[in-house]
Amino acid sequence: MTTPIQGIPVARRLLDVSSTVVQGLVIGAALLSAAHAVFYTVYDAEGFRALIVTDAVAAVAFVGVLLLVRAGRAHAAALGVLALALVQIVVATAHMGWPSGVHLYLLAGGPLGLLLFSDRQRALRWASIVVAASVFLLCQVTMPLSRALVALPEPMITFLFTVNAGLTAVVISVIAVATHLRAAHSSQAAADATARAEYLAATDPLTGLPNRRPVTETLEALASVGSGSYGLAIADLDHFKRLNDAYGHSCGDRVLATIGRRLREQLRLTDTVGRWGGEEFVFVLPGATLEEATAMLERVRAVVADHAVPCAGHSHEVTVSIGVTDGLDDERAHRVIKRADDALYAAKSGGRDRVVARGIADVAPGSDAERVLRARLEAGAPSSKAGRGQAEQ
Repeated sequence: MTTPIQGIPVARRLLDVSSTVVQGLVIGAALLSAAHAVFYTVYDAEGFRALIVTDAVAAVAFVGVLLLVRAGRAHAAALGVLALALVQIVVATAHMGWPSGVHLYLLAGGPLGLLLFSDRQRALRWASIVVAASVFLLCQVTMPLSRALVALPEPMITFLFTVNAGLTAVVISVIAVATHLRAAHSSQAAADATARAEYLAATDPLTGLPNRRPVTETLEALASVGSGSYGLAIADLDHFKRLNDAYGHSCGDRVLATIGRRLREQLRLTDTVGRWGGEEFVFVLPGATLEEATAMLERVRAVVADHAVPCAGHSHEVTVSIGVTDGLDDERAHRVIKRADDALYAAKSGGRDRVVARGIADVAPGSDAERVLRARLEAGAPSSKAGRGQAEQ
């Protein structure tokens, strides 16, 4: 049975988000490594030989990391990206000194760890933060310009610092946006999961109709003062056990699902039909009089009887017995249900395939329902019986 809330599970959806983030990060790192390798080659291939080899190897390694992402191993790929980036940054800073600003990329290590790893990988989150901060301090303290492996003029150092500082700002901004989008996606996924759980808890999986719980809640709401009168009916498929015994539960389930769809098609938008249990269905008809409810359910009965249900190469003639009653907005819902159930029993006893109405005006003298009716009449509200008398006139 299809539900309104479609989609893959929340954990899978969040994993897809992580994979997308890591994939973008890997591609960006590979492109940046290739660009650096080209720059170093053009500027001083001999002096930057070790750095060129490091960036070229890293660019190739990022391709392997990308394959990890495609294989669904986003966390392993994230660790690979961080490890390769740390090696590149240390080697580059050793060649040009910390004034070149290469080690500024490490400032993104903390936010990146928070983005890539979930609460379940709390150890990896803290490890990425601690390692990034430690390597940053290492480069800042032990790799000044005076110890650089390649002597660069001051204008070039200034240029490199400006470029690397700008790119670091861009990287941190992108991480901030990605973190926000992931948080929003997580919230939406959680909301979808909650809505799906609520839908499944309130829906019969076989017919797709509301189950007993939401129908009962609707009845309780209609029973509150000020809601007005309403109609209630309980329907039961005739001889359903015989069908199950003769043709199996698969055909029985097909009949229930088909009948449930046909019942729903016969009602107004404001009406509710639900599966009451087994082969029983319940109808809640807000604002309907007993006469209107009876006419509507007679139409439902005829539709069920006139249309056989096909199943596995044969068809089943199905009939339904229905008990109908009306309810007042100051009457307890269980009393209304009891009257509808009594009417259903009368329909079964009277030969099945029929609608029997038992209104609140038909209750036994001295009963609780009769006292409710008397109090309502004293308050000036018309009874269902009086309404039927006026209709006959």
